[in-house]
Amino acid sequence: MRPKKISVQRSNQVMVLEWDDGDKRVLPFDQLRRHCPCAGCKQLDHTRTLTPKEIELVDLHQAGNYAVTLTWADGHRHGIYPWVLLREIPEAPKDVQT
Repeated sequence: MRPKKISVQRSNQVMVLEWDDGDKRVLPFDQLRRHCPCAGCKQLDHTRTLTPKEIELVDLHQAGNYAVTLTWADGHRHGIYPWVLLREIPEAPKDVQT
């Protein structure tokens, strides 16, 4: 299953995904970056503080019918985020959601 709509809200630093089954996920940029599935990021300490450039999402592109790639302000763009992963990443707190 793939999202029917993806929107980026830079002011709240979240990505909003709406799915055909009615599920709506609000994913903070920092959670997206911490869950980057690329080989390099899997080796990182996921408890460290991320820099502002590491959590500034500058672009996204669909990767086939199964995923999206994200480009971050620090130049990182190697993670391919499958739809199934995006449904597993922890959501933003309710006071940040749209």
